[in-house]
Order: sequence, then structure tokens, then C-alpha cells
Amino acid sequence: MMVSGFRDILDDLSFDEEKLRILQFNLDDNYEVVVVEIFKSIQDTETKNILDSLLIQMAKLEIEIGDLILEHTHAS
Repeated sequence: MMVSGFRDILDDLSFDEEKLRILQFNLDDNYEVVVVEIFKSIQDTETKNILDSLLIQMAKLEIEIGDLILEHTHAS
């Protein structure tokens, strides 16, 4: 849900590379925090599966932001 919300926001934004880079870096930082500090400490399989799914979506979103920046850079 959170990730799809970010995608909706991205669709509505006019291209602002600085804002997109900040969003991309924040996603990367949050991903690292979740993996290092939270994911490794969880024992419950169901919670770990849900969190794994969220991490995959966060990684995909970060890639999508990078692709959008790259596409815009080469289109100019």
C-alpha cells in the first residue's frame, strides 16, 4: 500500500530530479535500516514474509525512480 502510494505520487509529480534523488536515497536508507536492524531480528515466519515482500517493493520502487531519472536525462 505504501509503495503503490509512492508510485501514484510519482505519476503526479512534474519532473524534479532533486526531489526524486532525495526520495531514492531515503528509500535506500530505510531499506538498509529495515534489513540490518529489523529483518534479521524477526523470528516469526509470517512477519518475515510480509517484511520481505515490502523490502522487494521498496527495491523495485527505488529502481523505478532511477529509471525515471535516467529516461528524463537521456530524453533532454
